Amino acid sequence: MIGCASCGGPVARKQRNFLQRLFFRAVYRCEDCHLRMSRPRSFLTVLNRYVECPRCGTRQLSRLTAIDRIDGITRNPFRRILKLVGCPLYHCTFCRFQFRDWRKRAPDARPVSRSGGEKARSVVSTG
Repeated sequence: MIGCASCGGPVARKQRNFLQRLFFRAVYRCEDCHLRMSRPRSFLTVLNRYVECPRCGTRQLSRLTAIDRIDGITRNPFRRILKLVGCPLYHCTFCRFQFRDWRKRAPDARPVSRSGGEKARSVVSTG
């Protein structure tokens, strides 16, 4: 569940007006400090400096060399054009979504390893 950014208290989803529906996916209000928070629509994230998942908004992404046939991939025409330009393919492990983007990962966001179990298997015990 989402928590308040200032006090950490519980938040409740609030009804949006007409303009808020155009620009925000959701509007939340903290039940303790009454701070309003909003979640922008994905077309506004094009203005961000670093790449983030268009579906869930996380910045903890991994890069892929080829398309994974199991997980879903974006059908956005703009993102399909990015393949022709040669933009890298990103994968969100939280919502299992693949997309292309021209931006780099955020320096504070650690890349998620898709093969976490391989390191433990490659260690050979001697003795």
